[in-house]
Amino acid sequence: MRQNTLAVFVIAVGMMSLVPTAMADDVVEVRKFDSEPEIVWEAWTDVELISQWWGPTGFTAPKVEVNVEIGSATLVCMQGPGSPLMCNTWTYSVVEPGRELAFDSRFTAEDETPMTATDAGLPPGIPDVVPHRVTFEPDPDGGTIMTVTETGYLSAEAAALSKQGLLQVLDKMQALVP
Repeated sequence: MRQNTLAVFVIAVGMMSLVPTAMADDVVEVRKFDSEPEIVWEAWTDVELISQWWGPTGFTAPKVEVNVEIGSATLVCMQGPGSPLMCNTWTYSVVEPGRELAFDSRFTAEDETPMTATDAGLPPGIPDVVPHRVTFEPDPDGGTIMTVTETGYLSAEAAALSKQGLLQVLDKMQALVP
């Protein structure tokens, strides 16, 4: 069953560019920033900025290591009060400065050893790897329209949980980079 699910997931990801609408369990968030695309891009690529917005409300990002190159990975670790570090790597497949980032987010230990979502303590329905696409479009009225798309969730509940976290981190980002 898992192999069949994986095969369908791989086919679906491969067809994403052919399908203009999001699938039911995808997470999509669109934000309007007053800042230009290059400034909003920096929020995703600058260690100091990521350290200030990564993690939901009440969490900090005590460890961030950035390497924004195709095939390379950024390490982001967040921590809630009284909890251990929770780390992810973002391994890039598209890097178009000021326009687009695409990366696979994978749960890892602090030393970047891959972990399953289950081993990371996450609920069912969250895949081990979550493909992301972030686009930055100039707004005709000035500023930037940023769209974040996360795919691969195995249930509506898992997608909804991720959406909650995404809204919180983007609220923090938007307070930092208006």
